[in-house]
Order: sequence, then structure tokens, then C-alpha cells
Amino acid sequence: MEAKTLAAPWLRDERFDLIDLPPQDLESPAATEEAFDEERRSVDERIRRGDLAAALYRVQVDLSGAKDDNVSETVSSTYQYLKQATVDGDKLFPDLSAHLVSVDVRLYTRSKLPAILLRLDQDPLFIDDIRSGRAGQSTDSLMFGSNSDLFGSGVLTDTFLGPLFACRSPLLWAVHGQRLLGTVVFNLGKMIPGVTPHPVEPLQLLPRTAPISWPGTANNELPSQRWADAIDWWVLKLDQMFACLSDPSNFSDANGSYLPYHHQNWLMNIQELFSRVTSTMLSWRDAYATRISPSAP
Repeated sequence: MEAKTLAAPWLRDERFDLIDLPPQDLESPAATEEAFDEERRSVDERIRRGDLAAALYRVQVDLSGAKDDNVSETVSSTYQYLKQATVDGDKLFPDLSAHLVSVDVRLYTRSKLPAILLRLDQDPLFIDDIRSGRAGQSTDSLMFGSNSDLFGSGVLTDTFLGPLFACRSPLLWAVHGQRLLGTVVFNLGKMIPGVTPHPVEPLQLLPRTAPISWPGTANNELPSQRWADAIDWWVLKLDQMFACLSDPSNFSDANGSYLPYHHQNWLMNIQELFSRVTSTMLSWRDAYATRISPSAP
């Protein structure tokens, strides 16, 4: 994994040309263009009513729906959109910076190795289909998908960035947009309230262990570059973790034979750990949920 700073107050030039991501359609088919247009119209109506959350959500909608050949331009225009946002004549995010977190496609392919071997081990008839050529006629996208709903989705999306983004919950310091094997992060340069003290949905009126106090305004602001450093540090540590986690030679028996089941368990447990930690940190309205152990199974 790699982190790049695309634009920031401390950089002389903007570097949106560094964005180089694979085509979005390599994954599952994205929503239709009509669906994105309808979602934008709905979000724009909320923005006109002064909804800040809707304005930040529009960032995610635009980046998810951008054409493959227009991603750099979309990120650049979104950066300018956030940078020029004002409240009572004052810029809302004057110290905004933009970053790209990319995942090397080799990490994804290495993570699929145990899934392939598990399928071959559990389905001997499938080997005959491969030899005869019948398997080549299959249109099943989950042919080797035993971990696609867990670790596979974690590599393709932003699962492993969740604890970083939620580290000051219920305050918010960044908004991100997701692409295939890449996440665009906009460091707001400040912390803003991530929740309102009043229920915003009827479901939040049901019995729960409410927090003792409501979040106030941030009183320990950090320089924008410190948050940028945090992104670089977090991605560096993820890169080191995946270098070990994706290496098949680290999952072998005493004779050096590869153990795909053992490797698969580690891949799934790590993804589950990151997902649980993020969910716990975001469960701010339920004090009981925040105390649930996030340890992996």
C-alpha cells in the first residue's frame, strides 16, 4: 500500500496527475449512471437546506460515480469545492489537503491464492473440468470466492482505513471517496462534530445505553500536516502488515508445505478485526456497544 499527498497548503503545486487507478469495472458492476444522477439530485436538495453531512456525502457520490478517465479531474474539482466552502463568509476548511491511498493489485492477487487452493482441494471434480476445458465456459464470478465477502472486500475497499478515520469519533477530521484499489482522502485540516445530540432517526429512540455526555466542539485542534502525517504512518504500517500477511511462505508447516486453510483464517481474522474496531468506534450513541470487545474470532 502507498500514500501520496495530492494537494496541501504546504505543497507548491497540486499533483492530481499522480492518480493512476485501475478501471472501476474490474470489480462487480457499479451502479448505473442514472442511479448516480438520481442520488446527486437527492443530495443536492439536502445541501440547499444547509446540510453539511450531505455536502460531504456528495464527495463520496461524485468519486464513486466518476468515469474511469475522469477520476483525476473529479478529485481536483472536489478539492476546490471543499476548499472554497464558506460559512458566514469564512472558509470552512482553509487547511484542507488531499491524499491518495492505493493498493497494489499484487496484494489482491496474493490474497486470492488460498481461495483458489481451497476450491481445488474441496472440489476434485473441478480439476477434471479444468483439464477438459469445461471450466473455461463458467460464468460464475465466485468460482474462487471463498473469502471474497471478507478479506476480498477489505482489500478492494477502505476497511483497513476505518480505525484511522474514526480515531477521534464522534469528531470527524476526514472524508474519503472510494475507487477500485484506491481511496481518496480529504483531510479537512480540523475536527468537526460527527453527530448531533438529538436523534435524527426514529430507530435511535429505541432502548439503548446512551452516552453520559454529548460531544462538544474540538478543543485540541492539531495542525493539518499532523493529520497528513497520520495518513502516511498508518498506510506505512498497513504496508508492513500486508507484506507479512500476504506472503504464502509465512503460512507453512514444519516441512515447508503451504497451508492454505491457515493462511485463509489469518486473512479473514485480520479483516474481521479491523471491521469490528471501526464499528465499535462508530457506535457512539450506544455506550454498551462501544465496550464490546473488538478482538478477532
